[in-house]
Amino acid sequence: MEAGTPAHRGIPSLPVTMVLAGVSAILLIVVASIAIWSSTMARGGVEGLRDTSLVQSSALTFLSRLQDAETGQRGYILTGNSTFLEPYERSVGQVPADLERLKSATADDPEQARQVDHLGELLNAKIQELTRTVMLVRDDRRDDALALVSAAGGKAAMDDIRLVVRHILESEDEKQLEREAALASWTRVSTLAIAASALVALVLVAITFRVGQRQYAVSEDMRRRLAEANDRLEAEVERRTSEAEGARAEAVREKERAVSERSRVELLLQDVNHRVGNNLAMVSGMLGLQISATGDANTKMQLRAAQERVATIANAQRRLRLRDDLSTTRADEIVESALSDLRATLGPDRPVEIEAQLEPIVVDGRDAIYLAILTNEIVMNAVKHAFEGRERGRILVSLARAEEGVCLTVEDDGRGMASPAALGTGLGTKLVTRLARQFGGEPDISSRPGGGTRIALPLPHLGAPLGAGA
Repeated sequence: MEAGTPAHRGIPSLPVTMVLAGVSAILLIVVASIAIWSSTMARGGVEGLRDTSLVQSSALTFLSRLQDAETGQRGYILTGNSTFLEPYERSVGQVPADLERLKSATADDPEQARQVDHLGELLNAKIQELTRTVMLVRDDRRDDALALVSAAGGKAAMDDIRLVVRHILESEDEKQLEREAALASWTRVSTLAIAASALVALVLVAITFRVGQRQYAVSEDMRRRLAEANDRLEAEVERRTSEAEGARAEAVREKERAVSERSRVELLLQDVNHRVGNNLAMVSGMLGLQISATGDANTKMQLRAAQERVATIANAQRRLRLRDDLSTTRADEIVESALSDLRATLGPDRPVEIEAQLEPIVVDGRDAIYLAILTNEIVMNAVKHAFEGRERGRILVSLARAEEGVCLTVEDDGRGMASPAALGTGLGTKLVTRLARQFGGEPDISSRPGGGTRIALPLPHLGAPLGAGA
């Protein structure tokens, strides 16, 4: 060493390292706190959604039951036919229990509780009117019953009840909108906090890298100063040995960093897939609430079909497992997952066997989701329409390599199609045709030997080349 030169010149002091460690720990605590808080907010939103659904369903059940009672009363007054008394008596007996369930659901909300109490007063008056008019008809005093209905303002009383129920439903809708707005606001705040934490983390990485550079430079400088005190030949050997060791250590570090970065990317992709699946599952749940709040049968059917499609995409997204290249996946695994979900939804009252013959085929991750949608649409169509009037049925799903690309085949042993030239004109058919054309194919529909229908979808543009390994 040169005289007067301190050995630790340029080496960062211990407090700097401690500060970096402290800031890193704080970042970890902040990120963990944000994660816990986000989970709590999401759970609160789901609980609020469940409470709103309970109040609304209870209110609608109460109103529907009271309307049934009034319909039976009016029919009995006008016709004198005692068959109208059966729905009247059944509904009158169940309405108080419906009101109690509504009270229980609104017990934590003073404003809603007051509305329910008022609803109870209106109900008592309405039931007295209903009971009195029915008794008059039974005593052959139909004119008196009709006069009492007009004098008691039966329609006005029912309108008041409907108005209170509508106010309860609208209040619950407003509360849910407020919850969603608050959740969106807090989500933005948490996103900004995470972004700020990430920025600070990047700064810490840069500082740490700079500190490492300085330490490495000081180490090399000290090594060089020590070598100058030795024999030239010995110094040359020492220098080359040091360089070799440094290169090897750097190569090991680079390899470790590459492995760590890959693992981080894989975890991030899995987390993204899971989050997308959860968000789609929440959309499916909201569609379910809309179904329960919809009275039109055709609208219910369309919403239920949309809910099933969203659920299929959500399940496929959550179960998507990318391979080492982080872009491809196994098509047979994603199709089997979709079929497993379909089997679970059938239940014991639909004894339809769904079998699968799936070759291990590698496709692009995005194409795998589309393939799950195709499989779900065709198999569900067969389940709904192929076995009408039969107790049992069997569906065979095949996925195999073809001369060009991949071929998806669905066969059933059902009643067959009256005209196998086309699937139909519904949304499901349009979706199947469009997705098949996206991969360069057209649905091939034919009668199955022995009875049933066979639908083959050649998909020449699907996924990875045929040479990709399984």
